Formats: sequence, structure tokens, C-alpha cells
Amino acid sequence: MHAAQYEKAGWATIISVILTAVFTGLRVFANLAGMQESMFLLPLLLLLAIAQVWCTIYGILWFKRMLHDLFDFHDVDVLITAIIVMFVAASVFGIVMAGVQTVVDFDHLSKKEAISFMLPILAILFMLVIPAGVLSIMFGVRLLRIPDELNGYKKVMAYTTIVGASLMCTVILAPLGGLVIMVADIFQALILFQAGKQEIELEFV
Repeated sequence: MHAAQYEKAGWATIISVILTAVFTGLRVFANLAGMQESMFLLPLLLLLAIAQVWCTIYGILWFKRMLHDLFDFHDVDVLITAIIVMFVAASVFGIVMAGVQTVVDFDHLSKKEAISFMLPILAILFMLVIPAGVLSIMFGVRLLRIPDELNGYKKVMAYTTIVGASLMCTVILAPLGGLVIMVADIFQALILFQAGKQEIELEFV
């Protein structure tokens, strides 16, 4: 019944991973470039961030719908909603920080000014990253309750989610955790693709 939507959600998840990599690469380039050069990248970063957020939310909502339709599994419903809220908040924070980095010349700030500027940013970062990591760990643990192996992808998605989220909770290793979470997203996409094929097969039987 929803085979086409599962496939679209799978592709949306893959696109989200690609956009995350591109966005991160451009942020690094913007940090290395001067203020004038990075200002030209701001509209592109904004568009990439909006597209990435939409693709991620679309993918995970259809993942939840797939769990409902195929397995009547609802153990991750509340967690998915909470993760989406934290993800949107983190994305908004990332967009704001990208804008700040294009207008604030950190090289010309005094040590005291830099510390007073960075402390609130670090506080917000901790308030976003740690709760998001804890929620993702819980999500990964509950994925193991699904009454199906999901073509062999269930455990590997669950464990990569748990490992990636645990690294995120350290804050210092959050970038590495983000890479592991991207791997988990790829497995989510593969599960969605397989769900679409499975539903088509059931319709023909």
C-alpha cells in the first residue's frame, strides 16, 4: 500500500546524508576562508540546511509509519517525535552559527571578548547535543525490540545509532558520532527500500 512512499523515504534519507556531508564540508571551507568569502556561502548553507532537515524528517517519519504498518510497532513513536524536535533545534543553532561566523571577526576579538562570546554558545551546544544523544541511545536500544530482523539490518542500525549517539554525548567526539549516525541513516534507508519491496511482494501473493 505504501511501497512507493517507503522508497521515496529511503531516497530522502540518502539525500539527507549527502547534504549533511556537503553542508559540513562547506562549513569547514567557510571557516578557513575569510569573512568576505564565507558570506557568499551563507545563502547556499541555508538552502542546504533546510533541504537536509526536510529530508531527514520525511525519512524518519516514514520509517515510523513502516514500523506501524508492517509490525504494529509503536515503542519508538515518542522518541522519534522528541528526536525531531531536538534535531530541528540543533539545525537552527547550526544555521545561526554559520551566520555568526560570517559576520564576527574572531581574530580581532580580545581573549576576554572571545571567552564571553563562546561560553553561551558552548552552553547551548551542551544543552542540545547531550539530550539528543541520550534520546538517540534510547531509540537505538528500542529498535532491538522490533519483532523482525529487517533483512539483517535491525541490529547494525541499532548498534551504530547507539555508538554514534554515545560519542555525541561526549561533545568532544560529537563530529565522529555524527559520522557514525550517518552510517545508521544509510541502514535506515536500506530498511525502507527493503520494506517497499516486501510490500510489493505481499501484494502480488
